[in-house]
Amino acid sequence: MKERLFDSIGLSSRGEKIRLNLAATSVLYYIAEQFMVCALPLILENNFENETAGEIVALLKKFSYKAISVVLTGDYQRIFERFCARQHNSDRHRGHIVNDRYPEEDLFSRFRLCRTSILSAELRRAVWISFA
Repeated sequence: MKERLFDSIGLSSRGEKIRLNLAATSVLYYIAEQFMVCALPLILENNFENETAGEIVALLKKFSYKAISVVLTGDYQRIFERFCARQHNSDRHRGHIVNDRYPEEDLFSRFRLCRTSILSAELRRAVWISFA
């Protein structure tokens, strides 16, 4: 869900990313409510935040559902290594990784109207530095 919001709306600040995350959570809760209205079983998977806990608790009470929370833990070093590997995986949607702009601005878009000849040799070298 978040990926679709990132792709269709985009973001230009950390605040906008937070609002998109909250919007995705709101849609998730709406879908959950539709399942509950029909008395269907469901599994919700999310990085649940305290900020939206009241909404899901209210739904659980309203429809007399019981929640089971599964919290996984393990070796913190290994968890950190897996997090880093996931962040650098080319299959991971960039909207989850970047915090200030998505889609990311093309580094060269600011220089399209400039002729290469007016850029100093130092700037040309800096522009071609790889950040990967």
